Amino acid sequence: MIVILLNIPCGVIICLSINWKLSSILLFTIPVIVGSSLITSKLVSNETEIELETYSTAEHIVQEVINSVRTVFSLNGAKFEQQRYENELDPNRWSSTRKGA
Repeated sequence: MIVILLNIPCGVIICLSINWKLSSILLFTIPVIVGSSLITSKLVSNETEIELETYSTAEHIVQEVINSVRTVFSLNGAKFEQQRYENELDPNRWSSTRKGA
């Protein structure tokens, strides 16, 4: 553990002594890269939570329809239930697009 903690400062000192210009540029850009990756991971996890909630609600709609399939068909409610299911999944289209980008 001590060796790992000492490797980073020693490596920085050696790099600065060999080529200080390149090392200083890298030292300034590494926090930006780490910060942007943390922000991206937070956004993706939030989008995933939203997707899971909407999929859960859509699953409840499907279970409700399957449990009462005779009633749905006897009252001609198939189109209504399909529209209800699609409306529940609409936010996931945009969320998936944002996660993929």
